[in-house]
Amino acid sequence: MNIQYIERGRYIGRLDVPKTMETMAVGEIWRIHPNLVNMRSVRNCCSKATTQTDKVFTASCPGFSDPFVKITRIR
Repeated sequence: MNIQYIERGRYIGRLDVPKTMETMAVGEIWRIHPNLVNMRSVRNCCSKATTQTDKVFTASCPGFSDPFVKITRIR
């Protein structure tokens, strides 16, 4: 996985979640601090990637046991 950042526009320098998800291998897990991403945006990116490509992703919310947003590529 290669972490990508937005290069142009209003949100320059922030994490580029869709482009980073494209580089993930099957079974790979990406843990992100909740202050760096919006959970709704992450879920939306996972949903779009799953419906538009042959890759399947899940996103989980932070909790007490794991305080990070977790994106997993399933297939």
